[in-house]
Amino acid sequence: MAHRGASGRYAENTRAAFLHAAALGADLIETDVHLTADGAVVCTHAPTVQMPGSETPIPVAELSLAQLRDLDFHTWMGATIPAEYGTPADQFMTLPELLALLGELPAAPGLLIEMKEPYPFGRLLEQRVLEALEAAHWDPETSTVPGTGGGIEVTFLSFDPDSIGYLLDSGVQPGRVMAVISPRRSDNTGLIDAGTVGIAAVKWDWVLQSHDHAAQTRQWAHSGTRLNVWTLNDPDGILQAAAFGADYLTTDYPDMARQCLNPLVTTGS
Repeated sequence: MAHRGASGRYAENTRAAFLHAAALGADLIETDVHLTADGAVVCTHAPTVQMPGSETPIPVAELSLAQLRDLDFHTWMGATIPAEYGTPADQFMTLPELLALLGELPAAPGLLIEMKEPYPFGRLLEQRVLEALEAAHWDPETSTVPGTGGGIEVTFLSFDPDSIGYLLDSGVQPGRVMAVISPRRSDNTGLIDAGTVGIAAVKWDWVLQSHDHAAQTRQWAHSGTRLNVWTLNDPDGILQAAAFGADYLTTDYPDMARQCLNPLVTTGS
């Protein structure tokens, strides 16, 4: 899974990062979403941005979509963007634009949508995400959005149990919901143990914290809970997480991950 797109190569959550991830053969692309002051679902990780002339960062939730489009979200990475990945003005994206972009690809990767904290609008972020999906003809039963090269399989991720509950109550299938486990947020273990969600999104640092955490992760895998281990940016981590039985390996470098995993697939390991 390409973490915020191929974010090791191009600025995270940009058109270039998303398209490059697809070109590298990522099976899924992860994006973070926030809600703007005027209700647009935008693909960005940080809850604040630096505005020209402002001494302090300003929350995304206090800015309009038009204000955000005027900002530079990509040149900090220093990578030259190929023409096929769009112009500088194309790099900042909304969720509907990302769905349309993936839907035009000959073979669309799946999409993981992470609801980002904080939540200044209550559960309006989740509501707007679902509305964007429904506008793209999302089928809740299969969690698929139609596309030119086949459907886009959509999965959801959150740190917040209330966010997860809202998604489930709104008709999202439990097998399409990931609950995050990390050093700063381990209160989702009960949801996973109870089978309320079908996927545990486990931060690799949390697994390595203790023998108990490693044992818990193995137990989830053995009990049929799918595992998404994040974020893995070195070959050793990729191979170790694969040995835990991870179903998803989240990385900034999907090409590196595929090179590590190809021998395992070839040998059936």
